[in-house]
Amino acid sequence: MNGIVKTGVYTYNDKEYNFNFYTDINVLTKTTFVNSIVDVLVTEKHYHSVIKDVIFKYQLINVFTDVLAEDEIRDSLFVAEGADFDLNKIEEFVNNTTIVDIILANVREGLIEELVDAVDKDIEYKTGVHKNFIGEAIANFLGILENKIKGIDLNSLMAFADTFKNIPVDEISSEKLIDAYGKSDIFKKIREEADMRNEENIAKTTKIIDIKSATKDSDKKDNKKSATKANIDNNEVNED
Repeated sequence: MNGIVKTGVYTYNDKEYNFNFYTDINVLTKTTFVNSIVDVLVTEKHYHSVIKDVIFKYQLINVFTDVLAEDEIRDSLFVAEGADFDLNKIEEFVNNTTIVDIILANVREGLIEELVDAVDKDIEYKTGVHKNFIGEAIANFLGILENKIKGIDLNSLMAFADTFKNIPVDEISSEKLIDAYGKSDIFKKIREEADMRNEENIAKTTKIIDIKSATKDSDKKDNKKSATKANIDNNEVNED
């Protein structure tokens, strides 16, 4: 077990109790902590998501403190000695004491988030149900693009990704992708830029045509002048 050992005081059933708690735990204890939660939540036939918060708090108390070393407290939470804990009593205990709040306020920064993430990933692994949404995946991909490509309009791309944030991966279809893309700001911007380019090309083409027409008209006039001059010259020769 790593971290500093601190002492706190909590109240339960109008009685104050001193307890010791750790500010950090080592990797082996982290593994025990995560497994103890996931094994309760995910059984062969069920995923008991409704008790996740209660079990997480209970294991914080169980792993980080010596609270359950008190016979009075331990016996009050279990149906019988050596039997499973009483879930209703556990819920009442964790929600009506300040133990969890004291732990959260004193543990190493980022530790709780690390444990929550580890529990979520283990649950995903055991259930096969992934809560990651396609929007998050696209956002991660766009983050990579931002680092690879200079001048990319990340805001527009992120807005496009945001349209998928509430759609689970298994509900995404090609039709939804196309529909979302067609309604996105990035598509509208690309369409506007394409329309502008088309207008510019049409304008350039029209200008070229006008120039060619003017050149042809000028050539015709020059040819007429040359032909007229040639006739005049011929006539002068004949008269001589």
